[in-house]
Amino acid sequence: MTDAVRDNHVRFIGGVWLGLGLIMPAGGVAFQQLRSVLVAFSAMICIGGLARFSAGDESVLTGTDIAPSLVFEIIAMPLLGFWISKLERRTSG
Repeated sequence: MTDAVRDNHVRFIGGVWLGLGLIMPAGGVAFQQLRSVLVAFSAMICIGGLARFSAGDESVLTGTDIAPSLVFEIIAMPLLGFWISKLERRTSG
């Protein structure tokens, strides 16, 4: 039963991430309508990356399994969100 419950939670989280991931290409098609959503999505991923530090085991964060994702989450996503916000201002001004 415990494995079934965990599996169910993993499927839910996977579905949430799939939905959020589909927002990114939709933003390429409907940028003006989804601009604020894309910025918020970028911030959410950055916050999730920072939440990894709450695990307490820094050796996991520096390993090859997590480090590339962590760098993307806490560096690339805020830069993407900033770029999206600047791009909108430039096209509307």
